[in-house]
Amino acid sequence: DDENSHGISVTWSYATSADPEYAGQMSDSFLINTLSILFRETRTILFHEDNCVATEGDPRITFDLKSEENRRPLTFVSYYQVVNELRPELERALSSKNAELGSLEA
Repeated sequence: DDENSHGISVTWSYATSADPEYAGQMSDSFLINTLSILFRETRTILFHEDNCVATEGDPRITFDLKSEENRRPLTFVSYYQVVNELRPELERALSSKNAELGSLEA
């Protein structure tokens, strides 16, 4: 099988704001390493030359690690985004998956 690896090196400097409007925990920022890959459902159309008939194959989930549509590997997120956007999104996904698994067991 193919094996892929990825390495990065980052140098980063920052300064905190002297403006009280932007200070505090909610404005803390994190630099996180991410790899967001777009998955797509694809279908293959097969054409049979001998009888001039086309057939559609079963749907498959595909992805391309080299696609330019994949997100950059580094992302800045604020504490506010983690608490109010990312964590609720992950909790909804976990709840949905648990419900899906629970319905399969019943």
